[in-house]
Amino acid sequence: MARPLKINLVPTSLWNKNLAHVLPNWTEVRNKVCSCGCCAICDTQTTKLHAHEVWKYDDDNHTVDLDDIIPVCENCHMALHFGKANVDGKSKEALRWYCQVNGLPRELAKHQINSAFEWWRIRSDYPWEFVPGIGDKVEAITGVSCRFNSPGSDRVYLKVPFADKDTVKGLGGRWDPLKKLWWVSRDNAEKHPGAFSSWMIPDGDVTALLNGAENQILSDRNR
Repeated sequence: MARPLKINLVPTSLWNKNLAHVLPNWTEVRNKVCSCGCCAICDTQTTKLHAHEVWKYDDDNHTVDLDDIIPVCENCHMALHFGKANVDGKSKEALRWYCQVNGLPRELAKHQINSAFEWWRIRSDYPWEFVPGIGDKVEAITGVSCRFNSPGSDRVYLKVPFADKDTVKGLGGRWDPLKKLWWVSRDNAEKHPGAFSSWMIPDGDVTALLNGAENQILSDRNR
């Protein structure tokens, strides 16, 4: 069943902090979410779906929690990220689609969108923290485990501050440009258990990566 198209803009302190940047198997999660072939908002049948993360904001404690991951078509995804649509010069198309899906007149739709931007400005004045247990919620929603360092994995991923990158590299660590994380082979980690202990990511610790300042993407020139 379709649902209303609700715009919930991401506060600036949370930009670039999302599941696609930290999950070791985001592609698997995305494919599972989008396997239905139908947009959860407008019911459009399409193979071109995006996995959209739905977050709940606690404005008293400035915490954010994962509510759902839903498949959305390209048009709904454009409207949901109205700020990006505006930057991309597609605000008219996004507004038109918002009106069409929600059955709203143009002026009322513009009022709702302006209200979303007001909330964005207010929320962007504060730092935000992700609540614990995000990884477990991903698994509950999708049925896909997103654990980092499970015993069956050939790689052990590391949460490495920028200041320690050269040390990790000297110990055999390598950079994964897709996951934006350092890693070592499991054989290396097991042969030298104490060498990597300070950077080890606890099994399934997605929340720590989302909250960590070091999770901000580093460009190649900084490595």
